[in-house]
Amino acid sequence: MADISALSVELRILIVEHLDRESDGTPHDQEASKLEKDTRELPKVNAALLHLSCVNRSFRSFAAPYLFRTLILRNTIKSGNSVDLIACSKYADLVKKLEFVGTSTLTYDGADGPAPRHGDWTNVALLQSVEHVLSNLSTFPKLEAFSVEFTVQADDSLGSEDDFPDNYVEIRNTHSAFMDAVYTALARNPAHKITSLCLPNLRAPSPYSPWVSWESKAWQTLLNGLTTIELGLNAEDGGWGVDIPGYCNELLPLLKSLCWDHLCSVTHLSFSPSPQGILGLDFAPMDPTPLSFATDDFPRLEVLSLDYVFMSTAFGDFMRHHAHTLREVKMQHVFVARYSLEGNGDQLKPQTTWARVFNTLTAPDVQFSNLVRFVLECTGPAEDEQDAELRQRIAELGESPKELRYALLNHVSGEVMTGFDVEQQRKAIYTTYGRHKRLLRAAEEGVQADLDQIAYKSFMQIVKGNRARLGLA
Repeated sequence: MADISALSVELRILIVEHLDRESDGTPHDQEASKLEKDTRELPKVNAALLHLSCVNRSFRSFAAPYLFRTLILRNTIKSGNSVDLIACSKYADLVKKLEFVGTSTLTYDGADGPAPRHGDWTNVALLQSVEHVLSNLSTFPKLEAFSVEFTVQADDSLGSEDDFPDNYVEIRNTHSAFMDAVYTALARNPAHKITSLCLPNLRAPSPYSPWVSWESKAWQTLLNGLTTIELGLNAEDGGWGVDIPGYCNELLPLLKSLCWDHLCSVTHLSFSPSPQGILGLDFAPMDPTPLSFATDDFPRLEVLSLDYVFMSTAFGDFMRHHAHTLREVKMQHVFVARYSLEGNGDQLKPQTTWARVFNTLTAPDVQFSNLVRFVLECTGPAEDEQDAELRQRIAELGESPKELRYALLNHVSGEVMTGFDVEQQRKAIYTTYGRHKRLLRAAEEGVQADLDQIAYKSFMQIVKGNRARLGLA
């Protein structure tokens, strides 16, 4: 058997790098896992690298930067103590990212069946050893990024959500209080210690357990030092038995004062509700709460990524204001609200169109001199099979106004802006709303396919010109 210790340094480095890449999986696998409902796999340790470093000392120094690059912290005493030991070791300099992950199960301890009071719940608290780690991130000198994905769920002792809805409201309150403790601990760190923050499972705070931390000066100072922020607004029900999109819409108007106003250094911004619950599409009312940006938000913004959201009518003005800083914009499943319902719910009032947005961006007084990448997909996934499924959903619409909006929102054709067929949408509208003549006329007048495409292509010429000028074409 060959002595792997005799391998050259270069070859050993290549082996370690290969094992590190293999552990990540393919991009297709990663994307597929995101779309699996109710699946939150915890990050996994690279077992191959770990075993290699244990059985062969000569590989240990090569594997260490990959093994300690990302640390996983869970809400257990053992995990908190383990991460704290690493912080006091020679490996602390190797840590670039810390991920706080996990799930706590809420159980009911009452003796007389599921009719709980607040004091009857099993405590879901931030443990002291974990809080110590979160409050002292400066012990990792090279730390760049921090992410939090923590959930609270119920076990069978709570009964069904139909019979005991208050139980599931209590879960929301408990989760909100727990996360507020996490944010408070993070805010104790020195200013500018964290430059990248990822909150992929953000839920609106409970009215009974608000986020006091987000209103504190310490948290606002933390936000001010960020250069990258990724927010994932969890829009799925998850068994909580509450109106999830409703309270998601509660959070959107708060983001301006709680978050946007303090992101003065951010260059990379990502906002994406979970794909399982498309915010504003499947469940929200006819007038969804849009994601709003003021023109003076994020003065240094270079990269913007948005998924599964409605944008306000002022989005074009926001883009114009950042024409000189934006380098990349990626918007998937992003909508502008074409109509709102008025009267008795049978009258459509035009709001805006993509054509208007793009015409704003191509005005003579606007110069997107640095924008080299722009991606816009208004509706569902690109795969033909999924498009067919979504088209079938439109063909089987019920009679609620929210479904009409789903069909009317983006009457655009071709592969650039949508996977829906305009003619099929018209048929679905006629089938479902044939008796509402005014709605039908509004639907016909709202078909913006040609105008949207022309304005879109005109704007893309600017992007293509920038790429050619910079040698990226």
